[in-house]
Amino acid sequence: MGNIHQIHLQLIIRCGVIFSVHLCITGEASLRLQTQRKLRHFFTVLCGNLRALRAGTNDGQVALEDIQQLGQLIQAAGTDDMTDLGDTVILVTGGKASHTVLFCIHTHGAELQDLEGLTILGQTHLLIECRTAIRLHRNRRDQENRAKNDQGHQGQHNVHCTLDKEELRLCHVSTDSQHRKVKHVHRPGTTHQNIAHTRNDERIDVASLQQDEWFEVYSSVDERSAAYLACGMAEESGEPVVLSCTGATASRNYIPGLTEAYYRKLPVLAVTSTQDISRIGHHIAQVIDRRVIQNDIALLSEYIPATDDSVKEWSNTVRINCALLELRHRGGGPVHLNMETTYSRDYSVRELPQARMIRRVMPKDLFPELPKGRVAVVVGTHRKFTDPETAALDAFCSTYDAVVFTDHTSGYKGKYRVPVSILSSQEKDYCDLVSMDLLIHIGEVSGGYIGMRPQEVWRVNPDGALRDTYRKLTCVFEMEERAFFERYADTASAGRQGYLDACREELRAIWAKVPKSALPFSNVWIAHETAGRIPEGSVLFLGILNTLRTWNYFDLPDSVYGYANTGGFGIDGYISSFMGASWVHPDKLYFCVAGDLAFFYDMNVLGNRHVGRNVRILLVNNGKGTEFRNYMHPGAAFGEAADDYIAAAGHYGNKSRQLVRHYAEDLGYEYLSAENKEDYLRQLDRFLAPGLTDRPMLFEVFTDSRDESDAIRIMNNLNVSTKGVLKEAMKSVVGEKGKEMIKKVMGR
Repeated sequence: MGNIHQIHLQLIIRCGVIFSVHLCITGEASLRLQTQRKLRHFFTVLCGNLRALRAGTNDGQVALEDIQQLGQLIQAAGTDDMTDLGDTVILVTGGKASHTVLFCIHTHGAELQDLEGLTILGQTHLLIECRTAIRLHRNRRDQENRAKNDQGHQGQHNVHCTLDKEELRLCHVSTDSQHRKVKHVHRPGTTHQNIAHTRNDERIDVASLQQDEWFEVYSSVDERSAAYLACGMAEESGEPVVLSCTGATASRNYIPGLTEAYYRKLPVLAVTSTQDISRIGHHIAQVIDRRVIQNDIALLSEYIPATDDSVKEWSNTVRINCALLELRHRGGGPVHLNMETTYSRDYSVRELPQARMIRRVMPKDLFPELPKGRVAVVVGTHRKFTDPETAALDAFCSTYDAVVFTDHTSGYKGKYRVPVSILSSQEKDYCDLVSMDLLIHIGEVSGGYIGMRPQEVWRVNPDGALRDTYRKLTCVFEMEERAFFERYADTASAGRQGYLDACREELRAIWAKVPKSALPFSNVWIAHETAGRIPEGSVLFLGILNTLRTWNYFDLPDSVYGYANTGGFGIDGYISSFMGASWVHPDKLYFCVAGDLAFFYDMNVLGNRHVGRNVRILLVNNGKGTEFRNYMHPGAAFGEAADDYIAAAGHYGNKSRQLVRHYAEDLGYEYLSAENKEDYLRQLDRFLAPGLTDRPMLFEVFTDSRDESDAIRIMNNLNVSTKGVLKEAMKSVVGEKGKEMIKKVMGR
């Protein structure tokens, strides 16, 4: 077995802000520095931890020679405690001189008692004993020599960022109790060396920056003054400045200076160290609560837990990217990172992988080039596209031979639309069509269960927020979608649609495999018979989970638009939302598909006196929350026992044939019902009658949850391929831990 190490983070930040952030491994408190060209103005941070993740006694074992083949099947979707010191650090660029400046506060925290239990970090270099101190003031010749040395790297392209700019990688910083400073630098072509260390690993990183010729390091005797010094430097240089300190009350002294930075919109990054938040409130020395800060000392405050698994690695990557981007966002201002520090005696890691950088692009910025290869657009829940928006997206797809993956809530009805849910849901197939080099993500929360395997994701939205749905986000374009697509589209290009043709052919093939006669009477069968027959120009509201899933298997007429309450993604209120929408256009037909629990939860709206004749409700009554009885839901493992509480069966008359009928008819609705396929087809023409009827309509259909589950299983296994079968077999053998291990080995 190969050891898989979970790293903290390494962020490569460009364009003169924080050029790199990396949360280093435990056992290697080290500075990794790589440049492609001579650097001008930049700042750096931080700290980190790594833990070795080895197979336990109950974990699956995979031979190394099999990992390469198995890795191709994986969808890449992300100690001991000690007393904190009182060290403080400020990093700042040196303006025209290309210097970065670091301020540090000498240690004045509590002395440690248990030296035996402290971390000794390997793979670094003890400069105190075997290296001379670096010059903090470089001259012109130093700069010229560096420029010559870096020329050999200028032709390299960083796959994690589309900008052809310099690259820097750094570690965390601190100072020891005798105010000696130690550092470790890794440059292209150099190797890691060892450092002897007996205190907090933050000191190693302070020393790392002190001894690095790219930085100027200054010492301040108190944190309050340091924060104001940062304000002055940020104002004068126009560059971000970094403050760094450990736990206890050290960070409290930042508050006045950060308040000044907040109201002057100065880009100051405060990085504080903390122990695990579980220790808060238990009379543990130097453990204070910094989880909540005043609203006017930072634009954003993020807690960064120790990275000891892939989920935290992904989450921390996004959080730190958010923080760094916020320094300059919409005027900018101070930002706070409260970073958990842990310790380990594992010194085995020799190389740190590159972390993912997320860049924000504004309308006036230089736009990156699209990566070579397959390009696709995926649309979450979205308002109806306007004609100019559709034209811009279609022109983009034509230029790059791209497609637009949608579900019924996507609002896009253009030429390149691909209702992909049925393809991406196949359990025993490995659909290559949902693999792409670049995925452009627009819209909001999707209920379409659209599985994608992108190499890189760009997010386009006016809010500029980092929505890392597919965990491959590299660029956020803060702008209207139309502006983005028009910027990249070539209106003179010929209409290319090879990708679209392949997707359409696959869709036709899989829809032909749907066994109409074998499908049990269920929401799936109902959607199969009904979706394509919804009257032209109508609106379709769908309930979440089971209803969204089943109806997304099939396409709707081009003029029919679908909606769902996917924002909060709850069952409550979507019938009311449907009713409210129907009031806007009383001459247009509005259809709603609801499950029984959601219907009864929101049934009072049926009695509203404004309900119009354009309302049609399809109630699928299976007597429970059938989502929790579907074969793929964890609740299915409980069998019939799940009905007691998980699926909440037996309420509201337990599928009473009279309850809804009386309620609807008493309120003036036309009531229809069906208990089998023949009944349903006999009533369907009436329910789908075009034009307004004399009164609103409610069609209650009684199904069985077991039939619902069986129907979904059939739909999810229409396509079977050797690669897909191997994928499923691997999942059952190695489990989730095994999957993560293989991803790490494969660099996925």
